[in-house]
Amino acid sequence: MIKLFLKATILLVVSHHVNAQETSGRITAKIANNDLFIEAYVNEKGPFNFLVDTGASGIGRIDERIVKELGLTASDSTKNFDGSGRYKIIPVFTVSSLRVAGLAEQNVELLSRNYNGNRSNGRMLIYGIVGRDFFRDYLVTIDSPRGEITYSRDSLNAANEGVIPYQNGFEINAMVGDTSVTLHIDTGSTLALHFPKSVMDRLSHTDTKNKSVARRANSEYFIQQTILHSSVNVSSVRTKNRLLKIE
Repeated sequence: MIKLFLKATILLVVSHHVNAQETSGRITAKIANNDLFIEAYVNEKGPFNFLVDTGASGIGRIDERIVKELGLTASDSTKNFDGSGRYKIIPVFTVSSLRVAGLAEQNVELLSRNYNGNRSNGRMLIYGIVGRDFFRDYLVTIDSPRGEITYSRDSLNAANEGVIPYQNGFEINAMVGDTSVTLHIDTGSTLALHFPKSVMDRLSHTDTKNKSVARRANSEYFIQQTILHSSVNVSSVRTKNRLLKIE
């Protein structure tokens, strides 16, 4: 995974279908411990702090705290995978609306679980997640220095300088040294650069003494801090000798 938004302005475009929504607007954003939060309303109740997560499929998720506070009743259940191949059955809730600023989804299904069980003390609580499909009809600019997200019906041209084409799930092509890799832009990750060990074993790097245990929704895994000696090239952006973590 690669996370770019905290140190620069990035633009994302997704387009599936058009709803009767505002054509442009601004959303106040808040960055806390490398998490990107915006205020959201569920059934016009709130505001609640929602994490903006381009790594999350669908429109959104809600924490069990909102379920209890609003007295919601599950309409279904589904398997929740966490990337390890493991899953748990979790409830699905159909809410009348999920709104962020002037954008709203009506009669939307939201998965729910405890999103704060593994969060360390002092970190802002996650009351829900805005997934990548929420902004599917818009050009979205995440401007962390200004603390805002803007959306519009403008478009980008992949042939223009500074524009990086991507595939579903915000996957982009990059070169690490002489190795071609696919990187995932994930605003829900707190790591600047995160590589699987199977990739790092093919690259020049030096492990540090720092190792920790990280937790997904349904599993645990080890994180090793390392110094990547190979250059990372994403379009015209290049970095080298970066401190990163491997799984």
